[in-house]
Amino acid sequence: MNCDRIPDADYGHDLEESLYWWTKRVRFAAGATRTIRDHYVAAPGTYVGGSEEFDSILETGASWSGTIGKADITITLEGISPAWIQIADPPPRITGKRLHWSFRDFEPGSADGSPATITFDWWSPEARARWEKRNGRDSVPE
Repeated sequence: MNCDRIPDADYGHDLEESLYWWTKRVRFAAGATRTIRDHYVAAPGTYVGGSEEFDSILETGASWSGTIGKADITITLEGISPAWIQIADPPPRITGKRLHWSFRDFEPGSADGSPATITFDWWSPEARARWEKRNGRDSVPE
């Protein structure tokens, strides 16, 4: 199934300079169940303090009536130790270099408290190396 790159209406229409969404059409017959499997590769954003961040937006999957029956999300860290993670919301289950989230019968971003996004921040390797040089290898940044 192909995806289309669509500019974010709030940020303009120049695909090289604006934010954008990847979209695809999935047809559902009344009462049908569909399994959709996505695979993304993403580069992190960077904060001024030297940490990096990743966000995965879940609420874009709530554009139909009713709940999402099941969502299993796995993020594989490359070049990042799970020990470097500063914030993870909601908290993941960690196995080796993989972060896992599982949700059942949820509507992302709804009033029932279902998360609208998955967010985590970590020290970049460069920032972590500077921290360890100043404070010792076994110290943990706050």
